[in-house]
Amino acid sequence: SGEEEEEKSDDEEYKGEKEYIEPLAKKRKMVKKKEATVVSSGSKRIMECPKCKNFRSKCVTKHEAHLKSVHEITPADVHLIFHLCIMFLCDCGHKSASNTHYKSQCGLRNFKIIHEKKFRVKCIQCESRLSTTSGYTQHLIRTHSTSLRKNGIHLLCACGVKIVSSDSARVHMKICEDRHFIIEKN
Repeated sequence: SGEEEEEKSDDEEYKGEKEYIEPLAKKRKMVKKKEATVVSSGSKRIMECPKCKNFRSKCVTKHEAHLKSVHEITPADVHLIFHLCIMFLCDCGHKSASNTHYKSQCGLRNFKIIHEKKFRVKCIQCESRLSTTSGYTQHLIRTHSTSLRKNGIHLLCACGVKIVSSDSARVHMKICEDRHFIIEKN
């Protein structure tokens, strides 16, 4: 009964909040402070749910929790469903569809939110548009029986890595969500 009284007081504290959901777990310090990535202040840096438009937050963790719990989708699914990229741009320059970059690679926790139309690069030999470096290289091989090298081009990912073959695209895809790239001549 002591726990029930504690839960009621916590629930009453959050009844007035309409703009965003504050998880009780964070209030009770079950979530480590470093796991809640807060975006810099400013209206352009507030994440808005693309499905319900009611949820707005500056916290990456809250935004991902909302997508998963309310709509049962991940930030990566937003690409497919809404043809909209919700990208988290880290201060170090890394773009990602999730907030895992700061935990595993650079330690920075300040993200800008970028809402973009789904990014696709047109094939050099046909009208197809592809969204990943791996998909682009596989398309060249399967559809046109050619490769990046044979065409004298390489793909440059937004993170700065140069993709020169389907193997390098496959390896790169494991460490980067290579959603943004351009074609360059060798």
